[in-house]
Amino acid sequence: MLQIFNKRKALLEEQKKQGYQRSIFDNDWKLKELFLGGQPITKQIMEAASAFSDKIKVGYGGTDIGMISFLDVDDPNKYNDFDCGIPASWVEVKIVNTEDEGTIMPTGERGLILVRHIGKRVQLLNDPDATKALLTSDGFIRTGDIGKLTADGHLIVEGRGSDAISRGMYIFYPGWLETRIRRCPGVVDVAMVGVPDPVVGEELCACLLLESDDITVQSVREFVEKDIVTSINDPLSPRPRFYLKFDSFPLTSTDKTYRRVIRDEATALFMPWRCHTDVLMSGGKY
Repeated sequence: MLQIFNKRKALLEEQKKQGYQRSIFDNDWKLKELFLGGQPITKQIMEAASAFSDKIKVGYGGTDIGMISFLDVDDPNKYNDFDCGIPASWVEVKIVNTEDEGTIMPTGERGLILVRHIGKRVQLLNDPDATKALLTSDGFIRTGDIGKLTADGHLIVEGRGSDAISRGMYIFYPGWLETRIRRCPGVVDVAMVGVPDPVVGEELCACLLLESDDITVQSVREFVEKDIVTSINDPLSPRPRFYLKFDSFPLTSTDKTYRRVIRDEATALFMPWRCHTDVLMSGGKY
């Protein structure tokens, strides 16, 4: 999504330089309202979207349940990463342990998001096995998403559980680490993926979009190491072993970052028996 906004903004700015009489950057040509959803929304995405509309909403929902939560964003500069607002009155939301659905996570701690529509029972047509896999015994839908509830009731959706990276005894969800890496000057976007490793299961690989060739992968690595060491102060805290530079990320048909394709390329480059260095740069296939 961030790539789409940035490319569109660059195109419109170029058109304005070439003398186009009107553009979306004129106040009366901005969208009346912009609705964001379909993937975790970061502050970077919000700031990019604010160029296209002064009225922005964030929504979280699913095909099986409909809309779950909404957030009216009054000031994009004050938006918190992954905030999807307060759940609607017609749904129940709970955050449970990813290994034990019977354990509800304390406020502020991440887990699997379960949702139940009040007064509505979900069932997949002519597919009882799929229905059983989708629903818990008490009728909650397993969204497959990872998130948490804040003290003021906001639902924070960090990403898909399938994006989790398993390293040794630890399971890492990439959303929060990607957010930290985006703070590095010159980093446009980042996708964290797991590369298979015969010893620890998976190693972390940070796939990067950088502003220019003046920004090096090594400078990003140094920033990340310093940021994690100074802010987390935990020698076991997750940090990427591998870094891979892309010219652009592959996108799905709905313009979401195609993590599986990114993971496949990272795996091809960094599988241990083929890797001779921790820092490589892609030839820009994508």
